[in-house]
Amino acid sequence: MGPAVTGSARQHPGASDAARYVLIPGAGASRQADIIELILADHRRIGRLCRALYDTARYEGGPRPDWMLGHVWQRLADLLVAHTQAEDETCYLPLFGTGAQATERMRDPIADHDEIRGIIGKAAVQPVGSAPWWRTVRAVMAVSAEHLEHEERDVLPDCLPGLSMSRRKELGRQWCAFMAAWRPDATLTPPRRSSSGPTA
Repeated sequence: MGPAVTGSARQHPGASDAARYVLIPGAGASRQADIIELILADHRRIGRLCRALYDTARYEGGPRPDWMLGHVWQRLADLLVAHTQAEDETCYLPLFGTGAQATERMRDPIADHDEIRGIIGKAAVQPVGSAPWWRTVRAVMAVSAEHLEHEERDVLPDCLPGLSMSRRKELGRQWCAFMAAWRPDATLTPPRRSSSGPTA
């Protein structure tokens, strides 16, 4: 099944006024989806979008319109926000359990999520392609890369022994339902065009 179409997305500069939608890959996945596989699939998509952003910055087909960067960035930003919110709201508590130790274990990952979303908000008010925009975007990607590596190296392997496959699939269904209903954060405003030209 292909990606689900979910809520209205922010429009990149230069696009038409037609309805916009956010594609959340995997949101329409099988009801038997495994939460671990869904999380890892998002990690791979995030990595591909990070590489696509740099590839767009190195565009060699002539002058690069800023909306191309803005479009790729918006897809990455929306996926990061949706992914971190889905982890916060659907799976961290079941993965970590309850009690003081679980609360302590959740503290750093949730702080990472807050930081990622906060930096994305800062990028949204910078002109796309400007030096301040690139500094902010690179900061998002650096924090995200470190966070995803930590999840894959430490968090997920630690949680696996306590999760049956049926529980993993139950959490996967909750994840898919969350993603299908997700809407972009209304506080994140569309990026503006750069007046100073691209800075890659």
